[in-house]
This record gives sequence, C-alpha cells and structure tokens, in this order.
Amino acid sequence: MQNIIIYLRAGDVAATVVDEYNQTAKTTPSITRGMRANLCLRLIDAEGNPIPAQNLDYVGWDFVLANDWNTSTDPQIRVQTGITVSSVTVGDKTFSQITIPLTETNTTQLVEALGSSASVKLGAELAGFESGESDPGFLIQFDVNVRNRRGTAGTGTPEPVGDGTYSAVQIDVLLDTKADADHTHDYSGNFAAIDHNHDGVYAPLEHTHEDLSSAPLPVMLKIPTDSDDDALHLQLELSENPDFSDPVESINTSVAQTNVELFDGAEWIAFPSAGAGTPYYGFRVGITLSNAAAGQKYYLRYRWYDGTDYTDWTSVIYPAFSL
Repeated sequence: MQNIIIYLRAGDVAATVVDEYNQTAKTTPSITRGMRANLCLRLIDAEGNPIPAQNLDYVGWDFVLANDWNTSTDPQIRVQTGITVSSVTVGDKTFSQITIPLTETNTTQLVEALGSSASVKLGAELAGFESGESDPGFLIQFDVNVRNRRGTAGTGTPEPVGDGTYSAVQIDVLLDTKADADHTHDYSGNFAAIDHNHDGVYAPLEHTHEDLSSAPLPVMLKIPTDSDDDALHLQLELSENPDFSDPVESINTSVAQTNVELFDGAEWIAFPSAGAGTPYYGFRVGITLSNAAAGQKYYLRYRWYDGTDYTDWTSVIYPAFSL
C-alpha cells in the first residue's frame, strides 16, 4: 500500500501540518476514496523536537475522519485496529511514527459526503487510550482532504461507436434502392396549392406585444474555480433598493436549490445539494426568478461560498447586465 507521510506539530490538541523542518505546510494532506493506504503520522513538539515513541505507549487507538462534530452520526472513515507506533530515522533525527492502515476508504458515508464533488475536507481525530481507561490520554485533531474517484467497481463500461462512414457494400445497396427516374410525388393534403396566400398567418402591420410574457428573464451566472477544489454554493439577492433592503428574491443553494439549475456540459440538471464541485467549474448556473416582475429594474448581487469562506459580493443592474 502507499504510505502517506504527514508531519504534525502536536503541541496541543489542534495539531498543525508541517514539514520535517517544522515549517507550516501550505497544503492540506490528501487521501483518495477507494484507495488503500497507510497514513503515517510523524509527531514533533511545539519546539520542533521529535516526540519519542515511548511517549506514545498507549494500549488502544481510535482514528476517525468526519465532516461534522455530531457524535450521534456515523463518521466517514473509522479505524480502531492495526494502528502501530514505531521509530523512523530521517537524516540525523529519529521520529515516532503512528501508522494508521486505511483499508476501507470506499464507505457509504464517504460517498454521500463527496457526492459529485472532486474532493471534500474532513476533520481527522486520533485518540490514544491507556490501559483500563475509557477517556483518551492522548488526542490530536487536524484536517485531511479526500479526493473523489472517476471510476470504481460498478462503474459502467463505455459503449463504442462506429466511425460514421459507409462501406462499399452499403453504398451499393443505397444505389440499388434509389427511386426510378419516372415517378411522381402525390402529396395531396400535405402542401398548399400553387395559388394561395398567407392571410391570417401573420399579425397586422400595426400591433403590440403586450401580455406576451409576464415572466422575468432568468439570471445566468458562470461557476468560478476554487483554490481548494471545494464544492461551491451560490447566494443571490434581488432588490428594488440600492442598499438591498427588502429583497424580492433571496436564494442560497446551501439551504435550498429550488429554481436553480446547472449545465453539466451535456444537459441542464438540478443544482447539487452538496454544491458545484470541480467537474462544474466554468459551466453556467441558471436561476428562475419567482417574485420579480418582468421589465422592472432591480439591483442584483451575488457571491459564492466554499463551505468556509465567502467571495466578495458582485453587484449588477438587472435585467440590463451581462455575465
């Protein structure tokens, strides 16, 4: 199995991901759904000194990855057996290494958390227990990214298509079955007579288009990219007032996805409840307004949310805007 090595500054419960020189890491460590791997944690103290293996002499361990703090719900991944502690020498330093075997990373709970997103950030927690104790004597917490898979067991097999050209035999059959030169096309009742007019087909020269449409134009927005590959949600407000007081429309897809659709490159689908992940970056979102009046001028603003941070508001005049 692949060994995923993570250095952690474990000066307190909230551990910090660092490198072997105690420099804070700029990226979150990642694992992949459905791939077996060993998570190898190498611990150092607040001053950057390796924590000796004898300081981690616990009789039991419990490791979880979860997307919430609710202990009544099942975590996405849990390991309680096979966790070992050893010593590893790197250069002139000897680190304690806690090895956690991740042999079941394709759980139902993880699949639901990922949905169609490229990845999801989960909270990791490792607890160590002394003999006869039910509460841990050691506890660290840190974040781990879990990347999704494009193909796993049960994924269908693509259907091949032909090259779109006719063979010589097919061409001969088409020529043999062509129509005779001497024939007629009796389309009685299907076409108009030679002498005819279009009276009643077109509108009078003087006319109006009143009451043809009472529905406001839909709002079309482009899904941005996120530096952490997080799934994105949209927040949108529409108001007659420049300060956006008393909005006539208020949409937040992290709460509800009603009247919000997404183009996935082939068709329009309902906006995913888990958010628009990396497969949808650059595609369009369409919002059908239910309370706005057609032809009315409104002030519109929107922003995106990655589960942690919001972008700045972008504001335009509706319906006279281009995005």
